[in-house]
Amino acid sequence: MHFNCPECGERVRAVDASEGDTIECPHCEAQLEVPRETRTMKKVGTPGPIAVQPIVVLPTAEDSELVEERKKDLQETRRYRKEDRAGNPIGIAGFALSLTTLLFLFGAAVMYRQLPVYLWFVAILSVPTSLLGLVFSIIGSLLVGRPKLFSLIGVGIGALLIVVALPISFLLLKSNWNQ
Repeated sequence: MHFNCPECGERVRAVDASEGDTIECPHCEAQLEVPRETRTMKKVGTPGPIAVQPIVVLPTAEDSELVEERKKDLQETRRYRKEDRAGNPIGIAGFALSLTTLLFLFGAAVMYRQLPVYLWFVAILSVPTSLLGLVFSIIGSLLVGRPKLFSLIGVGIGALLIVVALPISFLLLKSNWNQ
């Protein structure tokens, strides 16, 4: 009689043993009980199909806890992914305000000789908008789990506006006023 060893899966030949006897697997040396002969088993010498019994593993309470924990982890991961896709509207608003203020201020500084009123108008409006852009950019860069690239660029532009561009524009206005 032939059957497969349940430990190593190798084919075992039980020539002198009868059903129910215990033999040793020649491959892994495990102690095996010779199964009863079924219709799918054949006598030694004529290989044939072998009856296979499926192994059923019932879940334990510990397995259920692991499955629930895994589900919670996946939900948390999905939530963070959705937040990442949401972007950073406050940081982007700060970036947009700072960049727009810088562009208008640059344009007014270039044309200050032709349109001094435009430079006055832009310089006066640039103070609150550059401060607002800087504040929005700082808030956007402090948000946890959000992309920070535009926020950090907005902080840089806002700082440049406040430290360099606004003083230069007011100096240009002062020099134009004295003429």
